[in-house]
Amino acid sequence: MRGLLDRLRSGARPSLAIGLTAIGFTVLIAVAVAGGLAGGDSDDRGGGPEPEIGPGADGVVVRCVRRSGMFGVTRSARARVAVTARRPVSVTVSQSATEEGERGSVTVTARVTRRAVARATVSAEVTAPATVQARGRARACARGRDARSATRRAARRARQGARLVAQRRGARRALAAAAVRARRLGRARAGRRARARASDSARAEEPKLRSDAEDEAQRAARRQARERLAQGG
Repeated sequence: MRGLLDRLRSGARPSLAIGLTAIGFTVLIAVAVAGGLAGGDSDDRGGGPEPEIGPGADGVVVRCVRRSGMFGVTRSARARVAVTARRPVSVTVSQSATEEGERGSVTVTARVTRRAVARATVSAEVTAPATVQARGRARACARGRDARSATRRAARRARQGARLVAQRRGARRALAAAAVRARRLGRARAGRRARARASDSARAEEPKLRSDAEDEAQRAARRQARERLAQGG
């Protein structure tokens, strides 16, 4: 190219030489620009952020979705409760006694009531669950062959994420509610057992109370009969 231009200049054809020079520079610039564009496309495919919404590589579509809602959060707690039940016992008996004196005999009837309280303490350990409602929010992205499938996957992931957020937020309240429920159930269970045992104790105590009351009534009747005889009938 340079030799041709020198010959053209020496041959007194400057206009043609200038024209060829311009064409040469134009070709070089075009080649350089084409090479630069090709290199830039290669770099973009190798790295760089994926589009959040829109077509991705190989026709893949990416969609991002937000989801929020109320979710049930369930936790379990254990409680040990002791309950004391009381059952009153009352026995009333009457006994008569006759005392003989110089002027005759005196018969007196005495009535005595004996009371007691039967007690029973029972412990119960209960594990109970409780569920509270908590709100969760989350955002998720997913790929798909089309917008519908990508949106469906993103929505499913976002809902799962929102559920996890709700689980974290509602865990403490669910545990507190479970503890209250476990104590309530424990008191009810221990209370039934304690009342049953107290009733058994009361039935077992009744014969002894009756025997003691009869002895006391008999002594009281004799004492009163002697007093009446001493007072002259």
